[in-house]
Amino acid sequence: MSELLKSRKQLTEPEARYYLTQVVAGLKYLHEQQIIHRDIKIGNLYLTSELCIKLGDLSDDDVGMISYEHGAQAGDNQMNFRANAITSFSLASSGYAGFNEMNPETAVEITNAAPYLTHHNSTHEDTDGSRESRFIFKGEQSGGEETAGFQFEASHDGSNDDQKFKGVWSVNTGSGLVEAMRLDSDGVLTTKSGQILKTSRYTSTQILGATDHQVFCNPSLGGAFTVSLPAGIVGTEYRIMNTGTTGKNVTIAPDGLELLIGVNSNFVLRDGEALQIVYENTEGWA
Repeated sequence: MSELLKSRKQLTEPEARYYLTQVVAGLKYLHEQQIIHRDIKIGNLYLTSELCIKLGDLSDDDVGMISYEHGAQAGDNQMNFRANAITSFSLASSGYAGFNEMNPETAVEITNAAPYLTHHNSTHEDTDGSRESRFIFKGEQSGGEETAGFQFEASHDGSNDDQKFKGVWSVNTGSGLVEAMRLDSDGVLTTKSGQILKTSRYTSTQILGATDHQVFCNPSLGGAFTVSLPAGIVGTEYRIMNTGTTGKNVTIAPDGLELLIGVNSNFVLRDGEALQIVYENTEGWA
């Protein structure tokens, strides 16, 4: 057929109907045999000397097999599609779908040595929140109202041309989905009520970060040192403890002119002593 088109350039309408009728008849026959030809194109339509169309190139890669299994009870049927000798898709009468799984036990079941799922956003973007992929969980109320109850979204973190991503969890609070927690590309986990903070252990001079909270300082290992506080942000809280046992001090130093326990000066922790402070607008670190 491709040679005919090369020489003729185009077919008349009656010719097109004549050949297309044969193609449809050939496909109908294949489907009756539970066979799918997955590569119908001009190059796979062969024209005999009697001007009859034959469907060609039925290789394993281009053929799908559909089978129907009828159960003992009405409606207990299953449809199976096999694209080649390795991959198959099964749709059970329960509505469950199986990939390489003939008897799926959940809505979707994948059977494979590496059963991974990949969400691939193909847009080319660098804006914050772009390249997003989502998992959305829905339910229905007693009156049949459909509601999105939970959502997880992964997206680009920032607006640079880089690979950084963040994850955002949202829950339905009764009036729609609201962000409840996010994990940014720096590994900082923030909830609706504030950051989830960490326990830190230091043996030398440090500037505390936004995620420090419980801070254990041991000057016994390397000598006395200073812990510097960052510029105060309202609500930031630290609990700093000198865990040393050799009489070496830990000095806590405020940033610039900020107050620390009512004065703009350093505070010293001796062996076993601890200081718990929180930053307030007017009091500074108190």
